[in-house]
Amino acid sequence: MTIIAILIALAVNHFVKGVGIIRRSEWLPPLLHLLAPLLKKLEGGYAAIGAAVLLLLPMLILALLAYLVMSTMGFFFYFLFSVIVMIYCIGPRDLDTDIKQVVAAGNDDELQDAVRPLLREPLLEASDARCEQLIRAVFREGLTRWFAVIFWFAVLGVFGAAGYRLCAWLARTKQPINEQQREWLRRLQQLLEWPVAQLMTLALAVAADFDTVFASWRKHHKTQGHGILSGDHGFMLTAAVVAVMGGYAARDGFADQLTGRMGPVQLAMDLLWRVLAVWLTLLAVMLLAGWLA
Repeated sequence: MTIIAILIALAVNHFVKGVGIIRRSEWLPPLLHLLAPLLKKLEGGYAAIGAAVLLLLPMLILALLAYLVMSTMGFFFYFLFSVIVMIYCIGPRDLDTDIKQVVAAGNDDELQDAVRPLLREPLLEASDARCEQLIRAVFREGLTRWFAVIFWFAVLGVFGAAGYRLCAWLARTKQPINEQQREWLRRLQQLLEWPVAQLMTLALAVAADFDTVFASWRKHHKTQGHGILSGDHGFMLTAAVVAVMGGYAARDGFADQLTGRMGPVQLAMDLLWRVLAVWLTLLAVMLLAGWLA
């Protein structure tokens, strides 16, 4: 039922506008305030334990809820519970909407406002460099908003999806956390994202041009290493830029009609959807193989 839960969650996320309003994390500050005395003791050499406490307490509450739903309501309601958790963990913002605002921006001021949810650094001035920067942002946000949640949900169910989203929130929260504990959370997030980025690159090769993407992936690993804890997943982002700017993303359907100043950004979004289709196809094949077995 994993693939069905993922499909339902993605459909709700895409077609039900405003669903992102339920993805709120206002419960985090009270939790951090409650744990503050304990976290203060878990600094220095104990920072990793402090980071684990931040993750484990919400996960224990989730485990209790999952157990209560399963034991009192049965499998069907547990399935609904899983879908709700999955919907909650996607995002938190809708990537399609953010990209549409970027593409629709009529001037630089509007573009600066539109790219704010996507970029973690200032928007570059040169046109080509700006397009490459935004292509990277599309795939980076696709990884954190969609693919990492899907992957860990497929591997560990609700605990995988919720654990990744919680780690990502805590690693970037503006709430006061000891910097050493925050650094451990960042490392964990990067570690969780690394296999996802590798699988996204493989799917990108299938969805675009295998030889070009593989050559880009291989060159990056030869020159910069595997980067398990690098945090930028440059091998995947570089391959995405090559696929889009090299024209390999515009070889099917309506994608070759996407032109203009922000055309490459829309092409990147179109290619990201095709990567997602490759993932879902593979999950469906695995589900079918499981049923046949």
